Amino acid sequence: MKKTPILLSTAALTISSLGAVVPVVAANTERTVSINNLLSDDPISGNSVSLLSADTSRDVIFLNPEDQNPFFHLLSIDYRNNQMGIQVYEQDDWVIKRVIVAYRDYESGVTEDEADQQLGRLGVEDGVTWKTVWDYDANGVSDLYRYVTPKEDNKPVSLAENLTDIVYYAIEYGHKTGAEWQDNWWTRGKINYRDCTHSSIFDPETMICTEGDKGSYKVRMADYTEVEMPTEEIIAWDEEWNAILHKRYEDARDELIGLRKYLYNVVKILDDTDFALDNLSITLPKTEGMEDYDEIMPEVTRLQELSRALREYYASLGSSGDKAELENLKQERDELKLEKEALESVKSQLDQENAELRQQIALLESADDRDLVESEVRQEKVEELTATTETKFVVIERENNDDMGSKGSNSKDMAENIDIDGDMNDVADTMEVPNLGDLEEGVKLNLWWILAAGVCLMAGIGLSLGCFKDSKSRK
Repeated sequence: MKKTPILLSTAALTISSLGAVVPVVAANTERTVSINNLLSDDPISGNSVSLLSADTSRDVIFLNPEDQNPFFHLLSIDYRNNQMGIQVYEQDDWVIKRVIVAYRDYESGVTEDEADQQLGRLGVEDGVTWKTVWDYDANGVSDLYRYVTPKEDNKPVSLAENLTDIVYYAIEYGHKTGAEWQDNWWTRGKINYRDCTHSSIFDPETMICTEGDKGSYKVRMADYTEVEMPTEEIIAWDEEWNAILHKRYEDARDELIGLRKYLYNVVKILDDTDFALDNLSITLPKTEGMEDYDEIMPEVTRLQELSRALREYYASLGSSGDKAELENLKQERDELKLEKEALESVKSQLDQENAELRQQIALLESADDRDLVESEVRQEKVEELTATTETKFVVIERENNDDMGSKGSNSKDMAENIDIDGDMNDVADTMEVPNLGDLEEGVKLNLWWILAAGVCLMAGIGLSLGCFKDSKSRK
């Protein structure tokens, strides 16, 4: 179907099928595109236009800003009048059934990537992804061209509320026979006009944005006079949104801090203002040469009445309709106070137990050190006692005489087999003297008695040998 070119003009265009008079807002060249040829360009690969497959093999989606849908045009955005200029064409013998324009609900956390993925369901399953700007039942028109005022549920929606300055659209086509629709399908897309609305020269009160080439948008005056746009980098949405969220956080914080300050100081503020107003009511009547006395004195009286009203309202907060809630808050406060006291008591008890445990640990450590010292002292005493009580055998040689004979020699030989430390070698008849170094201090054996017994034993042996020799010689 051949389309008549639309020229930029201030004349009005009457569309009989819509019964509306709409100004012309853009110039378009001749458009004759077959949907069959469009789809034959392989929408998956996007060799000719950037398309994505949607719900059916006929549905198409345009997401690349440089390859816009030739059958849909967002011609203008006017913030001051809160209007959009929209133009939609039929495709071959498919007429327009429905047109939807929306933006993603970023306030509910919907990201641009999520909106792009959900675009294939726009108009079918809207969910909470979208904020509808315009939902129009075209009911079978072939061409649609008009200004639209954004609405959702018949309530006005401000274009300025769409901070992303990106909109999505969905157009439903079909064959209509009488009241019946057949072969319905959708074409959908995405339009970004941030380069215009975020330009440093854009004034929303005096300027509008109009469609340019390859999905771009230019700044024009309200009468469509072209405005030269500077070459600049437009702020990215993420950066803009982060700044907005920081500002919202700071505003909320400041509001609460200010409210807390005033609520906690209401009585003081009222007392200070009452003092100042009462003083003014005394001094103003006696002040001379005040030209605006007749104006300021009634204001002082009005402020005094306002102060009394505020004081009464503040006092009534604890006894009026919110009494039950205040009682609950008081009860919670008392419970928290009791709980705090109980916790403090437990803490005090635990602190005391900890102090006692630390004392016990200190005593145990001191006892361990004392035991260690005592053990070392005992070991030293044992070693000293062992050294002083080791048995020493002293050999007392008798004078050589004929009476001893060979027996005397044997005694000497036996003594020589006893080393200086008291160990005996190869002497079976020698008696061992126990080492007394490990005995307790009160059970010491007198070394002199041992030595005396040894001397007596040796003397006895000598006398016996002498007697035995004499008796033998007498025989």
